[in-house]
Amino acid sequence: MARSFIEYRERGFWSVDAYVQIWLHLMWLEAGAYPEAPGWLAEARDYWRLQATDDAYGAWRGARLDEYVGDDPDRMAVVLNLVERVNRRVSSFGPAVPDEVLAPCGYAGSSGLINSSAIAMCGDAVAGLLKGEIGWDAAGSPVLGNLGWG
Repeated sequence: MARSFIEYRERGFWSVDAYVQIWLHLMWLEAGAYPEAPGWLAEARDYWRLQATDDAYGAWRGARLDEYVGDDPDRMAVVLNLVERVNRRVSSFGPAVPDEVLAPCGYAGSSGLINSSAIAMCGDAVAGLLKGEIGWDAAGSPVLGNLGWG
């Protein structure tokens, strides 16, 4: 399985591409429900959708956290709120991500094969990155979400 490095301030984590794509799809959905989204969030939402649904083999998936959050505490609060909302949604799925979530990411028919916990782990790791709790670089990070399918 292909893997991507999700990065913020030169720190990050590796995850299986499918898990990153599904997590970014859910971030896109939650950002789309954000009332009166500022321009930066609209740009981030569009980018996350592209990363979640684009069939770009060989390319890393990413969230561009440095670009869209940067050092702005207000942006960080918005993204952390989105991560929390995504994780609540993921916990409502039960043990496996449902097919209606998987289909837009190119994984139709994989319901029951992709663990919800792996998607939640991506969200938890992004929150940890933004809060400065994760200090791995690309050379030292384990591959997170390597549970079940993949």
